[in-house]
Amino acid sequence: MLLDKIREVGGLSVYCHPYWRCFAGRSHYNATPLLNELVFKSNRFEALELGNCETYRTALMNARYCELCHDGFQKPLIGASDYHGHFEDEFLPSVYTVVLAPECSQEAVCQAIRQEYCAAVAGTVDVMSFGPFRLLKYIIFLLKYFFPRHDRLCQQQGELLLRALQGEENLELEIQRLKQEITACQKALKYSPEGR
Repeated sequence: MLLDKIREVGGLSVYCHPYWRCFAGRSHYNATPLLNELVFKSNRFEALELGNCETYRTALMNARYCELCHDGFQKPLIGASDYHGHFEDEFLPSVYTVVLAPECSQEAVCQAIRQEYCAAVAGTVDVMSFGPFRLLKYIIFLLKYFFPRHDRLCQQQGELLLRALQGEENLELEIQRLKQEITACQKALKYSPEGR
């Protein structure tokens, strides 16, 4: 079975957008109600995609998730863009997952998600986050105070690196300063799952 193969190769099986409607929401649901119920009852997937841009889809998934939780269902929540083509950059960061993993490797990220050290996030200005309550308080803090500063520093460093690649000289000190500031910023917020 596909889910067994995903686990075998070290992947993470995610049940994605069960309430997605074909043709930009103008047609039938991609998965029938019966298929959704069978997948939920089988409980073989490892995470559930909760957010995915469109309001009706997120509202339906939230409502169904509440019902499932009432019946004892518990899975890590994932936010994913699921883009299948080229979109303007401003839309790309609108749905994503914040994962608190000890390192940036496939194994560590998958393990952190399995242990629910993650949250689904939707939106760019008015951000909506979904996940375990205590963890979500920390992630909301990161979204408000850490990521904007970190991303701004990375953007500045990237712009300087591009200028250096185009031949501009005497940028090394500023690039190095930004690298040190980014590293200090990252070290200040190291998350330890054991300290949860």
